[in-house]
Amino acid sequence: MEDGVVVGGEVVVGRYGARHLFVCNARHDAGTEVTLAARAAAFDPATGSYQPGAATFPLAPGAARLVRLES
Repeated sequence: MEDGVVVGGEVVVGRYGARHLFVCNARHDAGTEVTLAARAAAFDPATGSYQPGAATFPLAPGAARLVRLES
């Protein structure tokens, strides 16, 4: 990503406002490891809330994750 928030992984990123990113694995045939340069919390649809997450996380082929950047 141009602003340096996502520093690793073969992903497509959508930015929503100043703090939210939708990170999607750009490959349909292989997983990828995503590395963020900032602390983030990942949205958990089962609970409807954000859970603290690691700066590095795996994404399965075609999978996505909504993250909120933490200050």
